Amino acid sequence: GVPATYVFLDRARHLLVRAGLREVQAIPFASEADLLLTGDTDAIRITNPVQADEGWLRTRLLPGLLRTVRRNLHRQVRSVGLFEVGTVFGMVEGDPRERPMAAFAMTGVADAGWTGGGRTFDFFDAKGAVETMLAELGVPWSLGEPLGRPYHPGRSAGVVVGGTVVGSLGELHPSVAASLDL
Repeated sequence: GVPATYVFLDRARHLLVRAGLREVQAIPFASEADLLLTGDTDAIRITNPVQADEGWLRTRLLPGLLRTVRRNLHRQVRSVGLFEVGTVFGMVEGDPRERPMAAFAMTGVADAGWTGGGRTFDFFDAKGAVETMLAELGVPWSLGEPLGRPYHPGRSAGVVVGGTVVGSLGELHPSVAASLDL
């Protein structure tokens, strides 16, 4: 009785939890700074926003995740691994569209605990999470070309499924991380 899309998204959630990430749910609003960070120009403006500086529907999950990571770091949380499975919005051929999306962010010590060596999260930790999730979902994929901002050009790649780039994977560019106080 549950639509196939919901079953798929629920499986993705469980796989991200198994990868050691914690789920968050952010409000679906974005600011001008969020749109500049992602380079999106197809955002939908909100007529009467709850907060004046968040007057758009979000086009990606990344800015909200980065704000949550920053909030945790400012509260002295040394290691953060978060994900969100939520809805994003955009204009497609003049019509508003919404679609489900999954995203995650990691920072800090990857092997915390008294037996850990203090190794920090890197590109390969993120790749492992994506690889495990997509393999369990039965989705064949590959890595594409390096990405531009906000990602580090030498430590990023597109996630390609069926010849189409469906996602991104990588470390933030150091200047972007510094500007976001991460």
